[in-house]
Amino acid sequence: MRALCSILGIILITASCHSTYKSLEYRDIKNVKMGQLGIKQSSLDFSLIVFNPNKYDIEIKNADLDIYIDGAYLGKINQELKVTASGMTESPLPFSIDLSMKNLLKNTLTTLFHDEIEVKAVGKLKAGRHGLYKTIEVNYAAKRKIR
Repeated sequence: MRALCSILGIILITASCHSTYKSLEYRDIKNVKMGQLGIKQSSLDFSLIVFNPNKYDIEIKNADLDIYIDGAYLGKINQELKVTASGMTESPLPFSIDLSMKNLLKNTLTTLFHDEIEVKAVGKLKAGRHGLYKTIEVNYAAKRKIR
């Protein structure tokens, strides 16, 4: 009985510590550059800047994101990460996305006559510390001037 109470106490303490995370804030997209360039498939590298509002470091472990440009689907990121977001600071999360050149050309033609584009990232990140991880929803959108 004592062992059962100890185990339940540890589970409750662990669960309460785990639920005190404040969600990451998505601030910006930077360092956008073409990786490989191919006829059918290319890659795009960029950093998603996040702010960790917690007083402690959080490790980001996994990302599963869909990327859109002006509402048109650009590609999917399903990437293992091992990035530590220091407490109370901004940190870059490096990503690489495989692009279908067909979708990229279609998006380029529709945005050619605009001064700005909307970049949107939707999906999930897995983040935590000390072996306790939770899934954080990502729904980030920003307008970028292209001229």
